[in-house]
Amino acid sequence: MRFERALFRTAAVALASAFLCGTWVPLPLAAEEAAPDKSEAPKTLLAPKVEAKLKELMDKAKLEEAKAWDARVKKEIENIAKVTGLGEAGCKSLEAPAKETVNAALGPWTVKMGDMLRKQLALVPPEQAAAMLDQVLAQPAIIVQMEDEIGEPVLPFEQESWIKALHQTLTPGQAAAWDKAQADRKAEIEKEVGDVVKNGADRIRQQQTADILSKCGQIETSLGLSKDRSAKLEDLAKSVVDQTTEMWRKRVETMLLSMGDDQRRQIAQNGNIFVGPDESESPDQQTAWKEGVAHLLTADEATRLQTAQNTHKMKRAHVMGQVMLMLVDEKIALTEAQRQRLAPITDRLAKDAPELYPPEGDNNYFNTSPEAILAVAAKATDAELEAILDDVQLKRWHHFSDQDIDDLDDEDGVAPGPSGDGKSKPEENAEPEDVERLISLFFYEKTENERKRALEINILKAEDAVRAAKLDPEIAAQLQAAARGATEEYLTTWKWYMEQQIRANLQDVTPQNVKQRLLGFQNFFFQRNFGEPNGSDLWDETVKTELTAKQRESWQKETDARAAFHDKAVVELVMEEFDRENQIASDQWARLEPMIARVMKDYSAEIGQIFSQNNPPWYMQGPYMLLPFAGVSDADLKTVLSKDQMDRWHASGNCTNATNLWQNIEQIHKQRTQR
Repeated sequence: MRFERALFRTAAVALASAFLCGTWVPLPLAAEEAAPDKSEAPKTLLAPKVEAKLKELMDKAKLEEAKAWDARVKKEIENIAKVTGLGEAGCKSLEAPAKETVNAALGPWTVKMGDMLRKQLALVPPEQAAAMLDQVLAQPAIIVQMEDEIGEPVLPFEQESWIKALHQTLTPGQAAAWDKAQADRKAEIEKEVGDVVKNGADRIRQQQTADILSKCGQIETSLGLSKDRSAKLEDLAKSVVDQTTEMWRKRVETMLLSMGDDQRRQIAQNGNIFVGPDESESPDQQTAWKEGVAHLLTADEATRLQTAQNTHKMKRAHVMGQVMLMLVDEKIALTEAQRQRLAPITDRLAKDAPELYPPEGDNNYFNTSPEAILAVAAKATDAELEAILDDVQLKRWHHFSDQDIDDLDDEDGVAPGPSGDGKSKPEENAEPEDVERLISLFFYEKTENERKRALEINILKAEDAVRAAKLDPEIAAQLQAAARGATEEYLTTWKWYMEQQIRANLQDVTPQNVKQRLLGFQNFFFQRNFGEPNGSDLWDETVKTELTAKQRESWQKETDARAAFHDKAVVELVMEEFDRENQIASDQWARLEPMIARVMKDYSAEIGQIFSQNNPPWYMQGPYMLLPFAGVSDADLKTVLSKDQMDRWHASGNCTNATNLWQNIEQIHKQRTQR
């Protein structure tokens, strides 16, 4: 299940704020729309400092989980004594195996929870991930409150050692009494949560039916099956969904039985449980489905289907390679010739990176992030890069695997306290002048962060001009100086504006609450409505003076080529996602792509306005990736797609999300064009 949705359902509002405030938009989808990752999937690696913080968090969360289970085991032993009349000595003999079972369950729990957190943290920049973890580290018990979101991999009361110890301790009569009490309790709980489980099972059935019928449609389109054979395939799909829904129901009932009474009653009162299907419960992973499809298709059809699937995988590898190249280009400013030579390398890296692909058979939303893709790019060797990149670009490439998180001491927005750790509590006898000192220090540090960010953008632009126009060292030095001057010009306005905003929000601040109030300024606050620091009279005048018309033309040519490559890569990523869900033919792709490109060109300003604060960008977030398709009229889509494909598109959650968002985009677009 998606972690970001789980956060909205937990009572831990602070954690939700830490992970979502100002960066991620709540996903407009049901929580059970994503299956957990396979346990054997490759581990998602984070920046070293983020990994360290995550380990610290999971160590603390493991202790909290152990406390929670120790309390529940203690209560279980008390219940056993109450029901069976077990004496003090018998209860004492159960304590050691109880501790053993809790420890045995904690290992898998920690791994699964850590993997889930790691994959979500990989979707945001390292600076933000570290800041999130800093906030959560102050309250690790919140992680334990989410245990129902992943389920206990092996519940303590299901451990063999516990069951064996219980049988050895109880007499036959006591064991019979306890078994009866457990059966009565199970019946009572099943009655209590019966409607909850039924409602959840209905949602799972509906979701999985839509997913597997979409896969049926892809098979039917690829092979041109007759109506009779298509009907048989769809009947098979529905019968398999019955099987997987029952698997989900049994697992959730076991989970509910293991919960504490208070937690279970709260779920019963809410009337819903948001637990997604496990990977093993995916319909297309069932033996019945695989054997049924194999029986229905001829050998030739099976070969053609496999060929179509392989072709799609190759196409996705190429698209992800192009997206990787686009992101690299943004970081190190490649020339057109360099992009052409790097393309085979990024294609190969993307092909060999399973973390960039949805799980096999998974038709649900799939998110990725620039950081995750650049981490794959970092696997390229110097030997293959040195012949293509200059020394400056090669140095920048090396930073992909070590994202800049050196200045994180204040990334959570709190000025350092007396201990220098940024987390010390305000003293009760703090003086009013401390308020001004802390605000000034906070603003100074944020200004330095913005100076570093702006200078990076401007220096990269200077490097690009030098490389594209083949400028000599003297002119290169002039552009470097102009880049620094342009940064300071930008900061002059930025500092004035931001100081006004900060002080306007701190008019009633006190020495006791100043740090907490400063904590409320998330990083996105300092970039909103301010654009990028890439325009300056000083810079423009330097370029005009130092570069000849021919040199400026050469640089502009590279800049235009980069922008065109970026646009094409994004369009292809959008197309690939549509193809993944609807499996369009090559000629359909060729006819649809210009339509999507035109929509994105005409509405780029509006799309950028709505998603200006999103990280990852909209085209890397599953619920939004197909947004441009809502900008293509049904009349135009019908000239390319078959009726079945149109029906699948209209019935998909992606279509609903895109259509709803597009109404806002269209309204903003009309206002802009009218002006």
